Amino acid sequence: MKKTHQTSEKLAPKVLAAHSAAKDKRRMVIMAVALVALAFGYFYSELKADQFDQGVQSELPGIPAEQVEYVQLPEIDTARIEELVSDTTDEDRVVLEREAVDFLFPIARNLTEAHFVELEAPELDEAGAKELLSNPSGARGKAFTARGWVVTKRLRKPGGGRPNEVHGRMVLEDFTSVYFIVAEDSAFEKPIVESDYARFDGLFLKAFNDEDAEEPGEWIQGPLLVGPKLGRSYKALGELTSLPLDTFIDVQDDDLREGITGVPHRALWTTMAFARDRDRENFDWEGIPELDGNIAIEMLKNGSDWRGRAFRMPVLKVLAIWERDPGENPARMERVTEGWIGSWNWSGEAKVLRFAKPGAQGDIRDGDEITGTGIFLKNLAYEPAKGGMRLSSMVVLDELKKFDRPIDRSMDQMWLLVTTGTVLMVGLLVFLVTRDRKRAEELQEKLVARRRARRKLQTPANSLGDAPSA
Repeated sequence: MKKTHQTSEKLAPKVLAAHSAAKDKRRMVIMAVALVALAFGYFYSELKADQFDQGVQSELPGIPAEQVEYVQLPEIDTARIEELVSDTTDEDRVVLEREAVDFLFPIARNLTEAHFVELEAPELDEAGAKELLSNPSGARGKAFTARGWVVTKRLRKPGGGRPNEVHGRMVLEDFTSVYFIVAEDSAFEKPIVESDYARFDGLFLKAFNDEDAEEPGEWIQGPLLVGPKLGRSYKALGELTSLPLDTFIDVQDDDLREGITGVPHRALWTTMAFARDRDRENFDWEGIPELDGNIAIEMLKNGSDWRGRAFRMPVLKVLAIWERDPGENPARMERVTEGWIGSWNWSGEAKVLRFAKPGAQGDIRDGDEITGTGIFLKNLAYEPAKGGMRLSSMVVLDELKKFDRPIDRSMDQMWLLVTTGTVLMVGLLVFLVTRDRKRAEELQEKLVARRRARRKLQTPANSLGDAPSA
């Protein structure tokens, strides 16, 4: 029994020390695992977002680049035009001076749309036409734009080596008459014919008066412009605060079997005009759904159920955005913004949306986060940069706002946490090693002291009667 008791007594300090060390090691392991898990979760979410950005770029088509045309404006001798024409009386206005046409037409026929943009040509209406008729001398050679229906159009051959000309008259939407002289129709373009709606950019020559071809004896006055050609145009939609019931009557969703069919012109511009003009203050935005991943998939699967419906956008990421001149359109928009938006939280095929928006791009750039509101138009087939065919929902946005997220300090905080945790763990490790070493030394000292004590007890003391040896 005594031997067993002594063995237990020897082992007790070792067992306690080992047990304490094991508990400390478990704490360190738990702390290390928690720290690694926290860092892994954060970096995984960042990696997933980066992978979405990189992966989705191959799903997008090539980004169109707007061609910028630099032009040199011609110098027009307005005094010379004034010398060549006469339009102070009604009798003068019946005459078309050939020499004046020969002077201005070679200049006007070589102008492009970019020239007229640079010249800031105003659009003619009834008031503008009356001003030209009342004071023609003050506007010789100035640029103007006219839109309306072509009433008459006749080919003229002036001879003498001069190019053929087309003379005619158009009626604006306010029933104002404007006369035109343009170059002969190109054989490579579908010609504008009588009753077509057209756009005409030209330089003012004189006030002109001609007999109505349909009502002989009736004379019609109007400004005479000389320009390069007639262009196809569309009657103005005007202000749209509601969508007409037949807006989407001819809209069909694309599918991957039929391929790309494009966006119906009328439906697109009607929706764009509505997005520009709608009454935002009195619209119940709270009553419409927020576009999440599930709704994005529903749009892609059942486009007809969502056509024309409004939605609110959560915070989405701009994958690509650009601004461009849309060309001639019935909404009379000079700039539109287009692009792609999406979210890495969305799954499946509905990861991205194609969008169009009235107006300029503003300060929004690729990679920005945005919110806004819009209207679903159709599902659109397109060719991604990596090839093949994809399907995406196309929406018209009436509002696109940059989302300024509070400054993200999470990365700094994460590094601070990792650094602090590492320092603490290293410090704790040094502390534990030092403590265990000290305990081991103390234990060793106790064991040595006990052994000495036991030896002292086991060794018989010298007898008092024994005499020292001689």
